[in-house]
Amino acid sequence: MKTIDKDVLAGYNAGIEKGRLHRGLGLIEFERTKEILREKLPPAPAVVYDIGGAYGEYAYYLASLGYEVFLYDIAEKNIEMSYELAKKTGLTLKAAEVADARSISRPDNSADAILLCGPLYHIVDEEERLLCLKECYRLLKSGGLLFAAAVTCYSTALKYTAE
Repeated sequence: MKTIDKDVLAGYNAGIEKGRLHRGLGLIEFERTKEILREKLPPAPAVVYDIGGAYGEYAYYLASLGYEVFLYDIAEKNIEMSYELAKKTGLTLKAAEVADARSISRPDNSADAILLCGPLYHIVDEEERLLCLKECYRLLKSGGLLFAAAVTCYSTALKYTAE
């Protein structure tokens, strides 16, 4: 496996994700994603893996709905911040661990759904992306759902406004 770009990892370990989903375009992303998840996820207490889930905004939201949620992120700082969110929300996850999206230490066929809302932004090599997706399919139960987000070559055509 190729390593994640050191500058990208350094940014995440500096805590850049904190609050992103509560301002600017992140507000729209967060609310729309929650809407999609409420519509498509199997009923709680289904098992959900939030792989590359930063400090756990989606993970804790799903835990509040009764899902059994496991959070994985490659940045140690994000996992540290997830414990702060646990204190703030009063919720607990089944696990919050540092892990690479291409290799998750969980059994085959163990998740009802997987959120992959971050890793494909930074895993840009096609072979590495396929490794990540294969890992998700290994983890999913038959009929399980994968929710994935990625940046495409067209994303630079979007207009972003500084906050």
